[in-house]
Amino acid sequence: MELDGFSPKQLRAMTWWMPRSPDRDCEAIVCDGAVRSGKTLSMGLGFFLWAMCCFDGRQFGLCGKTMGSLRRNVLQELTPWLEMLGMQVTERYSEHLLWVRFAGRENRFYVFGGRDESAAGLIQGITFAGILMDEVVLMPRSFVEQACARCSVAGSRLWFNCNPEGPQHWFYREWIKGARRKKCLHLHFTMEDNPSLTPEIRRRYRRLYSGVFYRRFVLGLWTAAEGRVYDFFDTAKAPPVPEGPWEQWYISCDYGTVNPASFGLWGRKGGVWYRTEEFYFDSRREGRQMTDAEYAQAAGAGRAETDRGGDRRSFGGELSGGTPAGGLERPEGGQRRSGGHPQDGGCAQEREDRDLRPLHRLPAGDGALCLGHEGGT
Repeated sequence: MELDGFSPKQLRAMTWWMPRSPDRDCEAIVCDGAVRSGKTLSMGLGFFLWAMCCFDGRQFGLCGKTMGSLRRNVLQELTPWLEMLGMQVTERYSEHLLWVRFAGRENRFYVFGGRDESAAGLIQGITFAGILMDEVVLMPRSFVEQACARCSVAGSRLWFNCNPEGPQHWFYREWIKGARRKKCLHLHFTMEDNPSLTPEIRRRYRRLYSGVFYRRFVLGLWTAAEGRVYDFFDTAKAPPVPEGPWEQWYISCDYGTVNPASFGLWGRKGGVWYRTEEFYFDSRREGRQMTDAEYAQAAGAGRAETDRGGDRRSFGGELSGGTPAGGLERPEGGQRRSGGHPQDGGCAQEREDRDLRPLHRLPAGDGALCLGHEGGT
């Protein structure tokens, strides 16, 4: 194996456990970051090198979302490298077990899948000298913590890799934000840390994604799916809400208790839908949750009445679940329209933008709303 073919960060992930490494006192490692950044291969090689150099006759755990995904995404790519290093790898599929022999030593590596909460019972009771958990954020916390508890052999270490999820994910809060407390080495990977990717491939990945997916998959950031869905939306180009009578009214509802709740009042004029009013509440920001009764009361007290043809229409009255306020129109079939937040190109928190979101319905069957006028592009 030519070590010159690996980046400095990949080499650090492979050798952090060695006696001369500045990271040798760490008890765990987390490699996170962008897709195709080379973290899985370098960590896998480092895990087997550490296990075969430091132990003999011990058991280790190899964990993935499923055993099939672990074999496909990790072992299938890793085994040729191990054999190139001089290791003899024998897999017993029926026992979900790998026997690895190297330099007169022999260790066993058991394969586990952490699909759901019940998986924790499968790993309970066994003793490990170390575990490797591939895509750890896809596994339930009970399984991950049970696997960590199995590592009771002196000198045992924990190896984790993953692509980012949201910043509220328990693994991010416990293992990445708390890395120093847990004596964990955290290495953040980008595509530039993978020398095997050509500049053309890197540019293609950057073109493939936008918004939250770009930040997670390309930049490797732990970011929430919030804020503007469409980054190109420009409120300065959106016309103001017109005055005068309205043709039809709809209520949109994105109901949340732990997550924010947003209710929008939509009016149609000249074939264009406008978001004219909004009720918004973020329980995390406010430090408490509202009851259904409080939602209705706050919406009724906090919303200005909407004028339609000279009559006053109360937004809060429609939100309270009673009869349509002042005759707000219902769609055919007598049902009030209630669904997810329309694709309005903005975040509910951006209060100054809320009246500047004209929409139109796509042809029947498309099931979406888009910016612009009916019949437009």
